[in-house]
Amino acid sequence: MNVPELASGVEAANSLSSLALPSTDLAKSPSSSTFLGDEEARSTCPLLTPSPPAVANDQYTPENETTFSLTDDANDEITHFQSPLEGVKFSAARQSMQSEGSTSSGSSGQEPTACVQLLGPHHNYQHIYMTTAVDPDGPLQENGGTVNMPLSFDQFSNVGDYFFTTWNWPLIRQISSFFVVAVLIGAFGIAITMIATLPKDCDPPHEWWTSATVYEIFPASFKDSKYQDGVGDLSGVVSPESINYLKGLGIGAVRLNSIFTSHNYPEDYHNAESLTDVNQKLGSIEDVRTLAKKLHANNISLILDLPVHIVKYNSTAGPDYIDPVINALEFWRSYDVDGFYFVGLDNETVQPHLKSRLQSWRQAVSKRHVFIAPPILGIENLVDLVHISLDLTHGGPLRSPITGALELWSQKILWSVGHSGNLRLADRLKDSNNTVAALLLLMSLPGTPSILYGDEIGLKAPQDLDTDHLRQLPPMPWAYSNQNKFTDHNVLPWMPSGEALLKNSDAQKAQTAVAKMAVLRKYSPQMYMTNHTIGMPRGSKNFVIKYENAETGVIVVQRWYQRRHKVVTIANLGQNAISPDLSSYYHGGKVLIAYPNARLQGQDITMRQLSLVAGEVLVLQVDK
Repeated sequence: MNVPELASGVEAANSLSSLALPSTDLAKSPSSSTFLGDEEARSTCPLLTPSPPAVANDQYTPENETTFSLTDDANDEITHFQSPLEGVKFSAARQSMQSEGSTSSGSSGQEPTACVQLLGPHHNYQHIYMTTAVDPDGPLQENGGTVNMPLSFDQFSNVGDYFFTTWNWPLIRQISSFFVVAVLIGAFGIAITMIATLPKDCDPPHEWWTSATVYEIFPASFKDSKYQDGVGDLSGVVSPESINYLKGLGIGAVRLNSIFTSHNYPEDYHNAESLTDVNQKLGSIEDVRTLAKKLHANNISLILDLPVHIVKYNSTAGPDYIDPVINALEFWRSYDVDGFYFVGLDNETVQPHLKSRLQSWRQAVSKRHVFIAPPILGIENLVDLVHISLDLTHGGPLRSPITGALELWSQKILWSVGHSGNLRLADRLKDSNNTVAALLLLMSLPGTPSILYGDEIGLKAPQDLDTDHLRQLPPMPWAYSNQNKFTDHNVLPWMPSGEALLKNSDAQKAQTAVAKMAVLRKYSPQMYMTNHTIGMPRGSKNFVIKYENAETGVIVVQRWYQRRHKVVTIANLGQNAISPDLSSYYHGGKVLIAYPNARLQGQDITMRQLSLVAGEVLVLQVDK
């Protein structure tokens, strides 16, 4: 008898109590597709995998005829099997499921379907815990088995047994809330601080003197303000007119020549008698403090000439000997002085043990105090700047002296074309109108430029003076301005005044060009950074003389820094107008500074057939 016949026999005669099977081998059970069409069979259990093949051990070998009794209980079992999850609810109680047997296994020779296999007793769903809807405490039968399920949470009989139930949760919540708020406030504060302290630009850091333009002042010849005796003084240097003038030039540091007591100041200023006593004609020590404070208020540093050659060192001095220079450095540091120029460091009396002395001097002040010295071999690592003066007297080529000094002193140079110990720049140049061009070229070099007072307006030495060593120190000619003057009209200056080649509007053009160049130097890494600083590729040079014609006096200097535009200075130091063709070096550029033709500023020009008059300077920004 096949399965359909058995099913129809069950439905037709419920009174039939038993069924006899033949003793022969049973045929294999047909699959679900035998009862249902392919499409319907697939839609019945769409997510279940096909039934695995029957295992050989499951094959039924009948020995005797087996009789199954279909009672009312059997009918209930069949009904329950057709809906295994009907009337079942899930519980959170966790207990392993145990099967107690099966009375409705059916014919062992039949292969069960996939649905039957997944819901059969051999699948142990230990992660699902169920109780019957009718009897929550009773057993649950599944395919003839029974599962004993206890009530949920019966094992949690005493909640107070857990330690965390005794904690002070209101206080914990308050502390946690306070901690979270404190962290948020702290993070917000840190973010605000970081934003506030961010640098305003991405320029690399540097020492203050590398980007500063130094202005050298002989105080007796700059401005007579306090005593009206014809001799300049410290009060004149710090007067509002003088401070405004220095700010207008873009000056970053003032270098005061000797201010110390001497037998007959200012004529014998070079014969100083002390390193700490200020000459009474100039003022007092407190005037130095006032000067330093007012300069600092305007972002200008103060450098003093310190005549160390007047110190007489005793080579047999004992261990208690204190170097007078160290005393002087500590003294002036307390008066807010920012640096020192060691005048006469090359003197024979100072030379013995020079390096050890410089080391001890450095220990007396901080590294923020600049040390400037004459060019002495072997001290380049003990000082910050070495003073190099370019000789423009004969108008010869500048490539060799400039590049030679840079290779020797590694760009730690204080450049000058005029200083208190040399003739006036306007007196030494072939064309005295080229003084401003020489200064702008000087400010294009790597290092720190120094301008002697009055050179920015072409100040010349007085012609009727017999004393040669004072010729380069004439009083500052404030007469071209209606607001300033050197001294009272009723008092003669201590020495005759010199002539200023540039007056009124011409002087204003020169001062404007110098000021713009000073600002460019201060804020442009192309101008103040040097070869040996961080950010420069090893072995590279951020300075090069691209072109020089000694006959015509035209020179081209290029400065650069990574990821910045190149800055090119073109200067005509000759006596004639010239039209050089520089297109083989640069196509063109934007004019940043133009002197004396200020109308070119901001314009884009090409380098083919430039027209430059004598003393003309162009500072360009060219492609990277």
